[in-house]
Amino acid sequence: MTIKTINFVKGHMGGNEIILLCGDQVPKGEEIKLAQKMFNPPHIRGDDAGFFYKPEKGGDLKVKIAEIGEPTFIPMCGGLTQVLGYALFETDFSEHFGLKLKEPTTKIVLETDVGFIPLEIESVAGKVKRVWTYMKAYVDYCYKLGVQPVKVLGVEAMKVGNYLVVNGDDVKKVYHDVDFEEMNESAMQILTKMSSDFGLCLYDLHPEHCGDARAVFPWDIPIGHIEPSCGTGTTAIGIAMVERGEIKVKEGSVKILIECGGKPTLGGPNIAEFRATIKNGKIVDAKFCHNLVEILAAGKIYY
Repeated sequence: MTIKTINFVKGHMGGNEIILLCGDQVPKGEEIKLAQKMFNPPHIRGDDAGFFYKPEKGGDLKVKIAEIGEPTFIPMCGGLTQVLGYALFETDFSEHFGLKLKEPTTKIVLETDVGFIPLEIESVAGKVKRVWTYMKAYVDYCYKLGVQPVKVLGVEAMKVGNYLVVNGDDVKKVYHDVDFEEMNESAMQILTKMSSDFGLCLYDLHPEHCGDARAVFPWDIPIGHIEPSCGTGTTAIGIAMVERGEIKVKEGSVKILIECGGKPTLGGPNIAEFRATIKNGKIVDAKFCHNLVEILAAGKIYY
């Protein structure tokens, strides 16, 4: 039997675990099967995986993204872009694609299923200080799919693209015994029902640290997939807060600090910083960064 290898890097953004892979080392058509195998013990485990390729449409890298429990590729993953920024400097991942890194800012354009996603990687002496992920293509994608108020199980919420964005206080108005700080049984049951047809972004406006809001992302509770941090989810929450009038800006720029990254409960000690440009009450451009991104491992997968 021939043993094959695939280079990988694993990192996390506020506890959201990401695997980066050289896609040209993976047999075509086997990507999703391989990702689902890696996501679960006894393998290297993770929440999302990116298969990277040489660019096709004028960017610097092409990526196809898989997520735990999903049978097809997903359109975008913000956490993946943050981990990528660190991996390019802290591992040899960039060498596989011939990317040139420079200080104080390296600019990389990703070709994703939602369009071009630019990154700005700020670094000093070979160490990454911060990665900005520019989310205009994803914002446009959400508005194209639809951004509108909805009611689910009696709770007022917002549909933002593929996500259901819910303010926890609105859930408590209808279901008085839910506790999102402890994520009690009642909370788990109602969130499971609400997320049956959507990816769920849960937030409230009761920050405990230095933020403006706090959040958690219970995508698929039955399989234990509750992400403490999420870039696309952070963007969806930002859109929802603007649409609901929770951000009092109709023209100009806005900055929202979202507390996340704790246990699989609402909030946490980390900060996702979301900045947006607003015109006529709508977000027309956005970027985000996260204050805790780390590389966890690098090596080869044998299969």
